[in-house]
Amino acid sequence: MAPADLASMTATVTTSELGERYAAAVDRQSARELLAAKLEAGAAAARKESAPDEGGVGYPGRRARRRPAPQERSGGSVEDIMTSPVARDLMRTAAREIVRGVFRVGRRR
Repeated sequence: MAPADLASMTATVTTSELGERYAAAVDRQSARELLAAKLEAGAAAARKESAPDEGGVGYPGRRARRRPAPQERSGGSVEDIMTSPVARDLMRTAAREIVRGVFRVGRRR
């Protein structure tokens, strides 16, 4: 097999039923461009809101209160592991199995 010559390929493409639909190249906006436009519009609106009014009294805009940062615990990763629910469940299961083994109570084998 060999590649088709340019004349026959061009003739096939032009006589195709899909030729009209796909012949013209369309440059649509990408999702990135749409998101960039929304971000730019939001930034412009924020700048407009934060700018003081020329004719108004000039009261400052209402600012959102920030929550204080949570106090960091002094414990390390070992304390985090030991206080996790998974570790507590594992310790509880291990203690139960040890008591069953020592006193020979519980499941029969």
